[in-house]
Amino acid sequence: MPTPRQSITYFIGQILMAKTQTILQVFLASPSDIVAERKIVEDVIDEINVTWSDSHKVRLELLKWETHTRPSFGEGAQDVINQQIGDEYDIFLGIMWGRFGSQTNRAESGTEEEFERAYARLTKSPESVQIMFYFKDAGISPESDLVQLGKVQAFKRRISTEYGGLYHKFETLEQFQTKVRMHLSMIMRDWLKSPAATVPAKTTSIPPLTEEAFDPLANLAALTDDDEDGLLELAERGSEAMEAVHLFQDSVGEAQDPCDPVEHVLVDDGHGS
Repeated sequence: MPTPRQSITYFIGQILMAKTQTILQVFLASPSDIVAERKIVEDVIDEINVTWSDSHKVRLELLKWETHTRPSFGEGAQDVINQQIGDEYDIFLGIMWGRFGSQTNRAESGTEEEFERAYARLTKSPESVQIMFYFKDAGISPESDLVQLGKVQAFKRRISTEYGGLYHKFETLEQFQTKVRMHLSMIMRDWLKSPAATVPAKTTSIPPLTEEAFDPLANLAALTDDDEDGLLELAERGSEAMEAVHLFQDSVGEAQDPCDPVEHVLVDDGHGS
């Protein structure tokens, strides 16, 4: 069993050896009838991160309204969501089937509004966001809302004609899982091949601290397990090390180029629609 001094030493060492990884944010947008597919996207992203993150120093972060919003008030639920989480993710992943969604103050559905915000970014800066849209081409219940289904079909046509987009269709969950895994992997592959300056992304980084700048373990060798005062002093040094790292992170954040995207998200229209 490690001694207190060894435990504190390990803890401080972990702080000073923090990893550097680039975060590519994936915003998932869909009406409320897309449930199993949303879970598949989450599972695929977890799988890709396990496979890629350590070796390539890049990972995907899934953004969705269920996990990235909080209760608040404004000019409608979608407006509150827009204000809280912005729209500076890296990848927009939209899915539709039989429902188009609930109308907002600016669009026929939350999913449509979120797509239009992503598309506006794309037209301004093609490198700022990747957009992928999928339509489920499986059987619809005869009791389904035909008005909703008609809006989905009209939107599908608009993606091709008005927006100049290429969408993919799928029938089964297995097909969708294969497509999403392949397409997200392709985006990561392309990102890894691109110059960092041309692909905006979020980077979590703590540069190494030099001995000249800060050395919380400088007197560690002089301490013994039986030296109670020494252990207390080491614990205080551990707290100072943690505080110093936090201050360093804050200074790095303040020095970040204001043109770099920050970690924001958009969410879907699944507000009980």
